[in-house]
Parts: sequence; structure tokens; C-alpha cells
Amino acid sequence: MRFGFVLTLYMASACAAPAAVANRTVSAAAPPPSATPIAAKVPPAPRETALDIEDDTDRQIRELERARLLFRTFLDKAGESPEYAEAARRSHERIEDIDRTIEFLREGRPH
Repeated sequence: MRFGFVLTLYMASACAAPAAVANRTVSAAAPPPSATPIAAKVPPAPRETALDIEDDTDRQIRELERARLLFRTFLDKAGESPEYAEAARRSHERIEDIDRTIEFLREGRPH
């Protein structure tokens, strides 16, 4: 009996929903004149040209250094907490991998 009552309420709300959605659509279609679109406030991103694009190796090294900083920040915050011991171990491994990768990228650069 209770299931039937819940089902009836659900069906009644489902039938009423299209009208409510339609009403919201109509009111959303006409924004107030004082509203400014967000896109108008944000300047467009500059287009990159071949001369503007930095060396790919430099970009990779910069991103790896950022990642290393994030892992070190995590390790500082995690401290010696046993709760984060496994994640801290993996972070140390990833920092070592990052250091080796940066070294490899720097050695491969033309001088």
C-alpha cells in the first residue's frame, strides 16, 4: 500500500514537471537588461603562433618541476602520519622519477 502511495506521488510530480520546466525556460530566455554575459567580461586567450610557442623541452621541464613541488607539498602536509604512509612512499618514488626525467631532458638538449 505504501509503495503505491509513493508511486502515485512520483507520477504526479513527473506529470507536473514539464510545466515547471517550461515556465523556467520562458523566464530564463529573457535575462534582465543589466545582466552582462560572462564571455563579454573575460578577454579571449591569445592565439599562439609558431614564434610564441616555447621549446617543448622547456615546457616539459617546467611542468615536471610543478609536479615535483606538488608532491613535496603533499609530503610536507602528510608528515609522518601512518594514514598517508603508502601515498607518501609513492610520492617519493614519483619525485625520484621526475628528477631522473628532468635530468634526461636536460642532457638531451642541444648545446
